[in-house]
Amino acid sequence: MILRPDSRAMTVLLAVLNGIAPFSTSVFMPSLPDIARDLQVTPAQVQLSITAYLFGLASGQIFYGTISDRYGRKPVMMVALLIFCGATIVCGLAQSIEVLILGRALQAIGGAGVIVIVRAIIRDVHEGARAARELAIMGAILSLSPIMAPILGGFLQVWFGWRSTFIALLVVGVVFVIAAWFLLVETLRQQATDPLSLSGTFSTFGMLLRDPNYTSNVALGAGAFAGGYAWLSGSAFVLQDLHHLSPVEFAVVFAISSIGFLIGNTLAARLSMRRGLNFTISIGAGALLFASVFLVAAMALGFNSVPMLTFPNIIFLSGMGLVMPQSMASAMMKFRRHAGAASSLAGFIQQGAGGISAAVVGYFMGATEWPVVWGVASMGFFVFALWLLSSGIRRRAAEAAQES
Repeated sequence: MILRPDSRAMTVLLAVLNGIAPFSTSVFMPSLPDIARDLQVTPAQVQLSITAYLFGLASGQIFYGTISDRYGRKPVMMVALLIFCGATIVCGLAQSIEVLILGRALQAIGGAGVIVIVRAIIRDVHEGARAARELAIMGAILSLSPIMAPILGGFLQVWFGWRSTFIALLVVGVVFVIAAWFLLVETLRQQATDPLSLSGTFSTFGMLLRDPNYTSNVALGAGAFAGGYAWLSGSAFVLQDLHHLSPVEFAVVFAISSIGFLIGNTLAARLSMRRGLNFTISIGAGALLFASVFLVAAMALGFNSVPMLTFPNIIFLSGMGLVMPQSMASAMMKFRRHAGAASSLAGFIQQGAGGISAAVVGYFMGATEWPVVWGVASMGFFVFALWLLSSGIRRRAAEAAQES
Protein backbone atom coordinates (compact mmCIF):
# COMPACT_ATOMS: atom_id res chain seq x y z
CA MET A 1 0.00 0.00 0.00
CA ILE A 2 1.55 3.28 -1.17
CA LEU A 3 0.62 6.34 0.92
CA ARG A 4 -0.58 9.62 -0.61
CA PRO A 5 2.20 12.25 -0.45
CA ASP A 6 0.01 14.90 1.23
CA SER A 7 -1.74 12.58 3.68
CA ARG A 8 -1.40 12.64 7.46
CA ALA A 9 -0.29 9.00 7.29
CA MET A 10 2.64 10.09 5.10
CA THR A 11 3.55 12.77 7.66
CA VAL A 12 3.59 10.15 10.41
CA LEU A 13 5.67 7.77 8.30
CA LEU A 14 8.22 10.49 7.51
CA ALA A 15 8.38 11.51 11.17
CA VAL A 16 9.00 7.91 12.23
CA LEU A 17 11.69 7.45 9.57
CA ASN A 18 13.27 10.77 10.53
CA GLY A 19 13.41 9.58 14.13
CA ILE A 20 16.10 7.02 13.38
CA ALA A 21 18.92 9.53 13.97
CA PRO A 22 17.80 11.01 17.33
CA PHE A 23 16.63 7.57 18.52
CA SER A 24 20.09 6.17 17.76
CA THR A 25 21.67 8.86 19.91
CA SER A 26 19.19 8.93 22.81
CA VAL A 27 18.95 5.15 23.32
CA PHE A 28 22.76 5.10 23.52
CA MET A 29 23.12 7.80 26.21
CA PRO A 30 22.54 5.78 29.43
CA SER A 31 25.30 3.35 28.36
CA LEU A 32 28.11 5.89 27.94
CA PRO A 33 29.68 5.52 31.41
CA ASP A 34 29.47 1.70 31.18
CA ILE A 35 31.08 1.71 27.73
CA ALA A 36 33.97 3.75 29.15
CA ARG A 37 34.47 1.15 31.88
CA ASP A 38 34.02 -1.89 29.61
CA LEU A 39 36.38 -0.68 26.88
CA GLN A 40 38.74 0.86 29.47
CA VAL A 41 38.73 4.37 28.02
CA THR A 42 38.12 7.86 29.35
CA PRO A 43 34.76 9.69 29.21
CA ALA A 44 36.25 12.07 26.63
CA GLN A 45 37.09 9.12 24.36
CA VAL A 46 33.57 7.74 24.67
CA GLN A 47 32.28 11.23 23.94
CA LEU A 48 34.03 10.93 20.59
CA SER A 49 31.45 8.30 19.61
CA ILE A 50 28.82 11.06 19.84
CA THR A 51 31.04 13.56 18.04
CA ALA A 52 31.77 11.02 15.29
CA TYR A 53 28.05 10.35 14.95
CA LEU A 54 27.27 14.04 14.58
CA PHE A 55 30.06 14.64 12.09
CA GLY A 56 28.88 11.55 10.20
CA LEU A 57 25.40 13.07 10.09
CA ALA A 58 26.91 16.35 8.88
CA SER A 59 29.23 15.00 6.18
CA GLY A 60 26.72 12.36 5.08
CA GLN A 61 24.16 15.02 4.26
CA ILE A 62 26.36 16.85 1.74
CA PHE A 63 25.68 14.64 -1.26
CA TYR A 64 22.42 12.82 -0.53
CA GLY A 65 20.29 15.79 -1.50
CA THR A 66 21.97 16.41 -4.84
CA ILE A 67 21.85 12.70 -5.71
CA SER A 68 18.16 12.51 -4.78
CA ASP A 69 17.43 15.60 -6.92
CA ARG A 70 18.83 13.59 -9.83
CA TYR A 71 17.70 10.01 -9.15
CA GLY A 72 14.68 10.32 -6.86
CA ARG A 73 13.91 10.30 -3.15
CA LYS A 74 12.89 6.68 -2.56
CA PRO A 75 15.95 4.82 -3.95
CA VAL A 76 18.31 7.09 -2.01
CA MET A 77 16.25 6.54 1.14
CA MET A 78 16.56 2.76 0.75
CA VAL A 79 20.34 2.92 0.33
CA ALA A 80 20.67 5.13 3.40
CA LEU A 81 18.64 2.75 5.58
CA LEU A 82 20.69 -0.26 4.46
CA ILE A 83 23.92 1.57 5.33
CA PHE A 84 22.48 2.31 8.76
CA CYS A 85 21.66 -1.37 9.38
CA GLY A 86 25.11 -2.57 8.31
CA ALA A 87 26.88 -0.03 10.50
CA THR A 88 24.72 -0.95 13.49
CA ILE A 89 26.03 -4.51 13.27
CA VAL A 90 29.61 -3.14 13.34
CA CYS A 91 28.80 -1.13 16.50
CA GLY A 92 27.26 -4.10 18.27
CA LEU A 93 30.33 -6.27 17.61
CA ALA A 94 32.95 -3.60 18.44
CA GLN A 95 35.73 -4.70 20.80
CA SER A 96 37.55 -1.34 20.89
CA ILE A 97 36.57 2.31 21.08
CA GLU A 98 38.10 2.90 17.65
CA VAL A 99 35.82 0.36 15.97
CA LEU A 100 32.82 1.71 17.90
CA ILE A 101 33.61 5.26 16.77
CA LEU A 102 33.98 4.09 13.16
CA GLY A 103 30.71 2.17 13.35
CA ARG A 104 28.90 5.17 14.82
CA ALA A 105 30.22 7.41 12.04
CA LEU A 106 29.00 4.96 9.37
CA GLN A 107 25.68 4.57 11.19
CA ALA A 108 25.29 8.34 11.07
CA ILE A 109 26.09 8.48 7.36
CA GLY A 110 23.13 6.17 6.83
CA GLY A 111 20.90 8.20 9.14
CA ALA A 112 21.95 11.39 7.35
CA GLY A 113 20.35 10.22 4.13
CA VAL A 114 17.04 9.64 5.88
CA ILE A 115 17.05 13.16 7.33
CA VAL A 116 17.85 14.79 4.00
CA ILE A 117 15.26 12.83 2.04
CA VAL A 118 12.50 13.47 4.58
CA ARG A 119 13.05 17.24 4.40
CA ALA A 120 13.26 17.13 0.60
CA ILE A 121 9.96 15.21 0.42
CA ILE A 122 8.29 17.83 2.62
CA ARG A 123 9.60 20.56 0.29
CA ASP A 124 8.44 18.57 -2.76
CA VAL A 125 4.88 18.37 -1.44
CA HIS A 126 4.30 21.53 0.64
CA GLU A 127 4.96 25.28 0.49
CA GLY A 128 5.88 27.98 3.05
CA ALA A 129 3.89 27.95 6.28
CA ARG A 130 2.35 24.58 5.41
CA ALA A 131 5.83 23.11 5.04
CA ALA A 132 6.78 24.60 8.41
CA ARG A 133 3.63 23.17 9.95
CA GLU A 134 4.40 19.71 8.57
CA LEU A 135 7.97 19.93 9.87
CA ALA A 136 6.64 21.01 13.28
CA ILE A 137 4.10 18.16 13.39
CA MET A 138 6.89 15.79 12.44
CA GLY A 139 9.04 17.38 15.12
CA ALA A 140 6.32 16.82 17.72
CA ILE A 141 6.12 13.14 16.76
CA LEU A 142 9.90 12.98 16.53
CA SER A 143 10.29 14.49 20.00
CA LEU A 144 8.75 11.36 21.47
CA SER A 145 11.99 9.61 20.49
CA PRO A 146 14.32 11.36 23.00
CA ILE A 147 11.61 10.88 25.65
CA MET A 148 11.15 7.13 25.17
CA ALA A 149 14.56 6.09 23.78
CA PRO A 150 16.69 6.84 26.88
CA ILE A 151 14.23 5.02 29.11
CA LEU A 152 14.41 1.99 26.81
CA GLY A 153 18.19 2.37 26.71
CA GLY A 154 18.38 2.59 30.49
CA PHE A 155 16.49 -0.66 30.97
CA LEU A 156 18.47 -2.40 28.22
CA GLN A 157 21.67 -1.24 29.89
CA VAL A 158 20.61 -2.54 33.32
CA TRP A 159 19.23 -5.85 32.05
CA PHE A 160 21.54 -6.82 29.17
CA GLY A 161 24.44 -4.35 28.88
CA TRP A 162 25.35 -1.73 26.30
CA ARG A 163 25.55 -4.03 23.27
CA SER A 164 21.85 -4.77 23.54
CA THR A 165 21.08 -1.20 22.47
CA PHE A 166 22.55 -1.95 19.05
CA ILE A 167 20.48 -5.11 18.73
CA ALA A 168 17.41 -2.93 19.35
CA LEU A 169 18.63 -0.40 16.76
CA LEU A 170 19.15 -3.15 14.18
CA VAL A 171 15.58 -4.35 14.69
CA VAL A 172 14.34 -0.76 14.25
CA GLY A 173 16.44 -0.34 11.10
CA VAL A 174 15.08 -3.52 9.49
CA VAL A 175 11.49 -2.48 10.26
CA PHE A 176 12.16 0.92 8.66
CA VAL A 177 13.59 -0.69 5.53
CA ILE A 178 10.41 -2.74 5.11
CA ALA A 179 8.13 0.25 5.83
CA ALA A 180 9.95 2.53 3.37
CA TRP A 181 9.89 -0.11 0.62
CA PHE A 182 6.17 -0.80 0.85
CA LEU A 183 4.72 2.58 1.91
CA LEU A 184 6.91 5.39 0.58
CA VAL A 185 5.95 7.07 -2.67
CA GLU A 186 8.32 8.92 -5.02
CA THR A 187 7.69 12.68 -4.72
CA LEU A 188 10.36 14.12 -7.03
CA ARG A 189 8.38 15.87 -9.77
CA GLN A 190 11.22 16.94 -12.03
CA GLN A 191 14.69 15.47 -12.02
CA ALA A 192 17.56 17.95 -11.85
CA THR A 193 19.48 18.23 -15.11
CA ASP A 194 22.64 19.73 -13.62
CA PRO A 195 25.70 17.50 -14.03
CA LEU A 196 26.20 15.25 -11.01
CA SER A 197 29.72 16.29 -10.02
CA LEU A 198 31.65 17.77 -7.12
CA SER A 199 32.00 21.08 -8.91
CA GLY A 200 28.29 21.19 -9.69
CA THR A 201 27.37 20.30 -6.11
CA PHE A 202 29.61 22.95 -4.59
CA SER A 203 28.44 25.49 -7.16
CA THR A 204 24.87 24.90 -5.96
CA PHE A 205 26.02 25.21 -2.34
CA GLY A 206 27.71 28.52 -3.18
CA MET A 207 24.48 29.81 -4.69
CA LEU A 208 22.60 28.86 -1.52
CA LEU A 209 25.14 30.48 0.79
CA ARG A 210 24.97 33.74 -1.13
CA ASP A 211 21.30 34.03 -0.19
CA PRO A 212 21.19 35.98 3.12
CA ASN A 213 17.80 34.58 4.10
CA TYR A 214 19.05 31.03 3.67
CA THR A 215 22.26 31.56 5.64
CA SER A 216 20.64 33.47 8.50
CA ASN A 217 17.89 30.88 8.97
CA VAL A 218 20.29 27.95 8.75
CA ALA A 219 22.52 29.63 11.34
CA LEU A 220 19.56 30.10 13.69
CA GLY A 221 18.69 26.41 13.48
CA ALA A 222 22.34 25.36 13.83
CA GLY A 223 22.82 27.49 16.97
CA ALA A 224 19.72 26.05 18.63
CA PHE A 225 20.78 22.52 17.66
CA ALA A 226 24.32 23.01 19.02
CA GLY A 227 22.95 24.18 22.36
CA GLY A 228 20.65 21.20 22.57
CA TYR A 229 23.52 18.82 21.83
CA ALA A 230 25.69 20.42 24.52
CA TRP A 231 23.08 19.17 27.00
CA LEU A 232 22.51 15.86 25.24
CA SER A 233 26.20 14.95 25.00
CA GLY A 234 27.22 16.04 28.48
CA SER A 235 24.18 15.20 30.58
CA ALA A 236 24.99 11.48 30.93
CA PHE A 237 28.29 12.21 32.66
CA VAL A 238 27.00 15.17 34.67
CA LEU A 239 23.93 13.38 36.00
CA GLN A 240 25.46 9.92 36.48
CA ASP A 241 29.04 10.71 37.51
CA LEU A 242 28.58 14.04 39.34
CA HIS A 243 25.03 13.61 40.68
CA HIS A 244 25.23 9.80 41.04
CA LEU A 245 22.02 8.88 39.21
CA SER A 246 21.59 5.31 38.01
CA PRO A 247 21.22 4.65 34.25
CA VAL A 248 17.43 4.34 34.63
CA GLU A 249 17.19 7.48 36.84
CA PHE A 250 19.27 9.39 34.31
CA ALA A 251 17.03 8.15 31.49
CA VAL A 252 13.93 9.40 33.29
CA VAL A 253 15.45 12.84 33.97
CA PHE A 254 16.68 13.09 30.37
CA ALA A 255 13.25 12.08 29.09
CA ILE A 256 11.62 14.77 31.26
CA SER A 257 13.93 17.43 29.84
CA SER A 258 13.15 16.19 26.31
CA ILE A 259 9.46 16.93 26.88
CA GLY A 260 10.48 20.53 26.16
CA PHE A 261 11.19 19.63 22.55
CA LEU A 262 7.74 18.08 22.25
CA ILE A 263 6.15 21.23 23.73
CA GLY A 264 8.09 23.49 21.37
CA ASN A 265 7.19 21.56 18.24
CA THR A 266 3.54 21.30 19.27
CA LEU A 267 3.36 25.07 19.77
CA ALA A 268 5.21 25.65 16.51
CA ALA A 269 2.68 23.61 14.55
CA ARG A 270 -0.09 25.89 15.80
CA LEU A 271 1.72 29.24 15.75
CA SER A 272 3.30 28.91 12.30
CA MET A 273 -0.10 28.71 10.58
CA ARG A 274 -1.73 31.42 12.69
CA ARG A 275 1.07 33.96 13.18
CA GLY A 276 3.71 33.02 10.60
CA LEU A 277 7.27 31.73 10.63
CA ASN A 278 9.04 34.82 11.93
CA PHE A 279 6.72 35.26 14.91
CA THR A 280 7.22 31.61 15.89
CA ILE A 281 11.00 31.95 15.60
CA SER A 282 10.87 35.06 17.82
CA ILE A 283 9.08 33.16 20.59
CA GLY A 284 11.66 30.39 20.33
CA ALA A 285 14.60 32.80 20.46
CA GLY A 286 13.12 34.40 23.58
CA ALA A 287 12.78 30.99 25.23
CA LEU A 288 16.42 30.17 24.43
CA LEU A 289 17.56 33.46 25.98
CA PHE A 290 15.48 32.96 29.13
CA ALA A 291 16.76 29.41 29.59
CA SER A 292 20.38 30.49 29.10
CA VAL A 293 20.20 33.34 31.62
CA PHE A 294 18.39 31.14 34.15
CA LEU A 295 20.91 28.30 33.80
CA VAL A 296 23.99 30.49 34.19
CA ALA A 297 22.48 32.40 37.13
CA ALA A 298 21.44 29.20 38.92
CA MET A 299 24.89 27.63 38.60
CA ALA A 300 26.67 30.86 39.56
CA LEU A 301 24.57 31.10 42.74
CA GLY A 302 25.36 27.51 43.65
CA PHE A 303 21.97 25.98 42.80
CA ASN A 304 23.44 23.03 40.92
CA SER A 305 20.87 20.38 41.80
CA VAL A 306 19.34 18.01 39.25
CA PRO A 307 16.03 19.98 39.11
CA MET A 308 17.88 23.27 38.59
CA LEU A 309 19.80 21.71 35.71
CA THR A 310 16.72 20.08 34.20
CA PHE A 311 14.20 22.94 34.31
CA PRO A 312 16.11 25.47 32.16
CA ASN A 313 16.94 22.73 29.67
CA ILE A 314 13.24 21.96 29.32
CA ILE A 315 12.77 25.63 28.37
CA PHE A 316 15.80 25.55 26.07
CA LEU A 317 14.59 22.48 24.21
CA SER A 318 11.15 24.10 23.89
CA GLY A 319 12.83 27.06 22.20
CA MET A 320 14.78 24.66 20.00
CA GLY A 321 11.50 23.05 18.91
CA LEU A 322 10.08 26.47 18.05
CA VAL A 323 13.14 27.69 16.13
CA MET A 324 14.34 24.71 14.13
CA PRO A 325 11.34 23.71 11.94
CA GLN A 326 10.49 27.34 11.15
CA SER A 327 14.04 28.36 10.30
CA MET A 328 14.45 25.28 8.09
CA ALA A 329 11.19 25.94 6.22
CA SER A 330 12.06 29.62 5.84
CA ALA A 331 15.54 28.80 4.53
CA MET A 332 14.22 26.37 1.90
CA MET A 333 11.07 28.16 0.75
CA LYS A 334 12.49 29.63 -2.49
CA PHE A 335 14.54 26.58 -3.55
CA ARG A 336 12.05 24.04 -4.89
CA ARG A 337 14.34 23.08 -7.78
CA HIS A 338 17.26 22.51 -5.40
CA ALA A 339 15.31 21.28 -2.38
CA GLY A 340 17.59 18.29 -1.87
CA ALA A 341 20.78 20.35 -2.04
CA ALA A 342 19.31 23.02 0.26
CA SER A 343 18.35 20.31 2.76
CA SER A 344 21.80 18.70 2.52
CA LEU A 345 23.73 21.88 3.16
CA ALA A 346 21.47 22.98 6.00
CA GLY A 347 21.81 19.56 7.60
CA PHE A 348 25.60 19.61 7.19
CA ILE A 349 25.88 22.98 8.93
CA GLN A 350 23.41 22.01 11.66
CA GLN A 351 24.93 18.63 12.47
CA GLY A 352 28.46 20.03 12.18
CA ALA A 353 27.59 22.66 14.78
CA GLY A 354 26.22 19.93 17.04
CA GLY A 355 29.39 17.85 16.57
CA ILE A 356 31.65 20.76 17.47
CA SER A 357 29.50 21.52 20.51
CA ALA A 358 29.65 17.90 21.72
CA ALA A 359 33.42 17.74 21.17
CA VAL A 360 34.07 20.97 23.08
CA VAL A 361 31.86 19.92 25.99
CA GLY A 362 33.53 16.50 26.09
CA TYR A 363 37.03 18.04 26.03
CA PHE A 364 36.32 20.30 29.01
CA MET A 365 34.21 17.80 30.96
CA GLY A 366 35.52 17.38 34.47
CA ALA A 367 34.39 17.77 38.05
CA THR A 368 31.75 20.48 37.49
CA GLU A 369 28.66 21.15 35.39
CA TRP A 370 30.09 24.32 33.83
CA PRO A 371 31.19 22.87 30.44
CA VAL A 372 27.59 21.78 29.78
CA VAL A 373 26.18 25.03 31.19
CA TRP A 374 28.33 27.23 28.96
CA GLY A 375 27.77 24.98 25.96
CA VAL A 376 24.01 25.44 26.29
CA ALA A 377 23.97 29.09 27.32
CA SER A 378 26.44 30.39 24.74
CA MET A 379 24.26 29.02 21.95
CA GLY A 380 21.14 30.55 23.50
CA PHE A 381 22.79 33.97 23.55
CA PHE A 382 24.03 33.49 19.98
CA VAL A 383 20.61 32.57 18.57
CA PHE A 384 18.89 35.50 20.27
CA ALA A 385 21.52 37.97 19.00
CA LEU A 386 21.32 36.57 15.46
CA TRP A 387 17.52 36.73 15.56
CA LEU A 388 17.73 40.44 16.36
CA LEU A 389 20.34 41.15 13.67
CA SER A 390 18.63 39.16 10.89
CA SER A 391 15.01 40.15 11.48
CA GLY A 392 14.95 42.55 8.52
CA ILE A 393 16.41 39.97 6.12
CA ARG A 394 13.86 37.34 7.10
CA ARG A 395 10.95 39.81 6.98
CA ARG A 396 11.83 40.93 3.44
CA ALA A 397 12.17 37.31 2.31
CA ALA A 398 8.74 36.47 3.73
CA GLU A 399 7.19 39.47 1.95
CA ALA A 400 8.81 38.48 -1.33
CA ALA A 401 7.48 34.93 -0.97
CA GLN A 402 3.94 36.23 -0.42
CA GLU A 403 4.16 38.47 -3.50
CA SER A 404 5.35 35.61 -5.70
